[in-house]
Amino acid sequence: MTEYTEEIIINKLARYMHEEYENAAKHFGWNTQESTKVAFDDLPEANKRLMVHIAYKTIGWIMGNMSEGVE
Repeated sequence: MTEYTEEIIINKLARYMHEEYENAAKHFGWNTQESTKVAFDDLPEANKRLMVHIAYKTIGWIMGNMSEGVE
């Protein structure tokens, strides 16, 4: 069984969020930047860092709200 460290989980979530954002944007008729219409690995480094940061914050929010309930 694969051991998922915090870093692996954060990076998997960042990749998923990027792919879902681009797919949703297309579905809703939004035009994203040409530089972001690529696979996660091909994103500009600044965009990758942003997605990883948002994934980190999202996991923190989820974990922080699991015990107290979501409002």
